[in-house]
Amino acid sequence: MGSQYYAVNAKLKAMSAGFLDKSDYDALLEKNSVGEICGYLKNNTVYGKTLENTNEEEIHRAEFEQLLNAACYDDYIRIFRFMGLYERKVFNYYIIKKEIEYIKAAVKRIFKTVGGDEYGMPEPDEFLKKHTKVNFERLFKADDFYGILDACRGTGYYKILYRESTSDLKSEMIVMMLDIYYYRLLWNEVGRFIEEKSELIDLFGKKIDILNIMWVYRCKKYFNMPHEMIYTHIIPISYKMTRENLADIVSGDIDHLINTVKNTRYRKLFENIDSGFAEEKYRYIMHDILSKKFRRAKEPVTLAVAYILLRDNEIQNIKTIAEGKRYSSDPDSIKGLIVY
Repeated sequence: MGSQYYAVNAKLKAMSAGFLDKSDYDALLEKNSVGEICGYLKNNTVYGKTLENTNEEEIHRAEFEQLLNAACYDDYIRIFRFMGLYERKVFNYYIIKKEIEYIKAAVKRIFKTVGGDEYGMPEPDEFLKKHTKVNFERLFKADDFYGILDACRGTGYYKILYRESTSDLKSEMIVMMLDIYYYRLLWNEVGRFIEEKSELIDLFGKKIDILNIMWVYRCKKYFNMPHEMIYTHIIPISYKMTRENLADIVSGDIDHLINTVKNTRYRKLFENIDSGFAEEKYRYIMHDILSKKFRRAKEPVTLAVAYILLRDNEIQNIKTIAEGKRYSSDPDSIKGLIVY
């Protein structure tokens, strides 16, 4: 291991000391509003610097979420400065991930997948605006799918969205195709530079395996999709789930899929399935994988990616708690949705 590893490792381990712990989450769950949550984070956690100029008595959810996103970008920038040329290229896929999150939110808003403004997104911060080709002004103003298409003109997303516009539009399918596009790009970039047994390949390979299992399940359960169509809605990448394994679960019924997966390393997706659908277990499994990578990784880029994804998960936890308080949900039910 070279000096870069030790520098990045020391930096990230110091930064990880600021992750929220059980006592923080317990305190947040006792709060009654976004303002109270903001106040706790401002006065007791590493989010204090980001939130120092806020008035917790007046802050709105969208502004609060934008500031949380900014905190993650601040971490991203701090780590980026320590990266070599290759690591920066891989690390830049975090920006693509964020672009896709905004596009998916716009798609869900247009299709009104659920009522209200559940899919509202805070305005992207200046860092994302500086590094994107997506026209966010047009994306936020889009009132139909073609408005979203226009906002993405000149980007890699345009071709994906245009192809979907020629078929029977369904928001779930569009979201899935955007995710497939992202993981194909990421996998190709990672694979170009790193040897086969890389820690980063292992991290993303497992993530792709799990997503493919979930998406096959979803295609069967919710869309009754023909086998040949399912192949167009999964990531065309195999890791520990071989092509033969994927073909097997695609060709069978849902019970066959569940029984087959229960005999693989991904069995936890369907353990105690009566108490929780497989998709609800995805974040738990990925958090466990990320935590182990962060503790054990020997590659600087793997440490950095694991850290940012863990921070991203933490911010999602905070947003989940804030959303639950907005609808006066029971603290125990909110607690069941956070992963740490």
